[in-house]
Amino acid sequence: MLYLKQRLYTLRMRENMYVKAHLDEFNKIIMDMKNIDIKIDDKDQAIIVLCSLPASYEHFVTTLLYGNDIISMEDVKASLHFRDLRRKVFEEEGKEQAK
Repeated sequence: MLYLKQRLYTLRMRENMYVKAHLDEFNKIIMDMKNIDIKIDDKDQAIIVLCSLPASYEHFVTTLLYGNDIISMEDVKASLHFRDLRRKVFEEEGKEQAK
């Protein structure tokens, strides 16, 4: 139990890591915890994920939290996937312009 909690609270996304890979690891830990009857509520999961993001996401995290009293895990996942998609589009456009 303590090992899983330690993994959850020390999980950090590396710079340039894909969001999907990071969320997959996070979800694996959450599922392992559920399997031994440790429950982390949705709002806490959302904050834990936001705290696990690298420094390059600081503006993103601030924007998501600004003016909100409550944030859900679904909001965080959707916003992260949208940000990741935009990053991929900009990278592809940059490659096209470099040709």
